[in-house]
Amino acid sequence: MDHGNSTKMNSTEQTVSSLFLLNPNVERIIIGVTYIGLALPIIPVYAVLTYAMTTDKDLVANNLYRMSNQFSVVNFGQTLFHIIVGFFIIFPHMEMKYEVIARTAACTLNSLWLAMFPIMSVLSISRILVVKEIISPNRFPLALKAFIVIGWLYTTSVWLFGCFTQNMTLSGVGIAYDLTKLGAPTLSQQEWYLCVPSLVVTCGAYFVIVLHMRAVSCVDMIRKGY
Repeated sequence: MDHGNSTKMNSTEQTVSSLFLLNPNVERIIIGVTYIGLALPIIPVYAVLTYAMTTDKDLVANNLYRMSNQFSVVNFGQTLFHIIVGFFIIFPHMEMKYEVIARTAACTLNSLWLAMFPIMSVLSISRILVVKEIISPNRFPLALKAFIVIGWLYTTSVWLFGCFTQNMTLSGVGIAYDLTKLGAPTLSQQEWYLCVPSLVVTCGAYFVIVLHMRAVSCVDMIRKGY
């Protein structure tokens, strides 16, 4: 019995030690450590920012700040899951042992990343409308509200479907769709249709804001006789 218990203990110790075997690729270890090292100091910042924006009555009453808080929460979530992914990169045996957890973390990280794009688009468009004094910061057009709801529904659906089918995996130092899984090729293509237009709208909107502010500044200078 003692010999059997000793054998089991040795087997358990070997299993645990194998989980913490470092990645043989030194570059990947460095990148994994970088993920964790950059993410950890940001966590308190996001925690304080999120707390302030959810407890301050004036900020909560402002639609723009509420939308900005959604953006902060999404980034906070990405920060946390970058730490988890970083550990799996450093310890690849842990990823293989807990594949379901690794794939779920990858799916969640990807979904949080996708969630940024509708929020960025709505924020940029609403800021143009506020700058042009078409709307007030406390009121959002129904179309923008509908757009952000659709964005969240899509992101949540992608996340739930991904967790169910386990369609995301760690690929080197990043995450990627496992194209052998149901619906993965389609979702991979759809990301382009979501992300690229959102980036174009966001960048275009802020460019218009800069031009508008520059034009207003020039008009003021002319009026003052400079």
